[in-house]
Amino acid sequence: MPTSKEYEDHIQRMKWPRLKKLWEQIKARNTPDWDQGRAFEYLVIRMFELDDAEVRWPYKVSLFGGTQDVEEIDGSVRCGSHYCLVLL
Repeated sequence: MPTSKEYEDHIQRMKWPRLKKLWEQIKARNTPDWDQGRAFEYLVIRMFELDDAEVRWPYKVSLFGGTQDVEEIDGSVRCGSHYCLVLL
């Protein structure tokens, strides 16, 4: 199973034509290079990044400095003064 960093590196090499093809694969539920659900998460963030938004890739959250992750945020996007969490 690829790491989050490997997914990030993989999608960052994609431009709009390749992202469109990936979208078609997602709709067909045929994404052999991706674990189930991961392709869509990274596709959404990459689209914002290509449109010059500041993005943060998926990350895990723990509570009160604990070592156990309680949630994964699918990413975040900042466009100008607008900042949004991505939860898919």
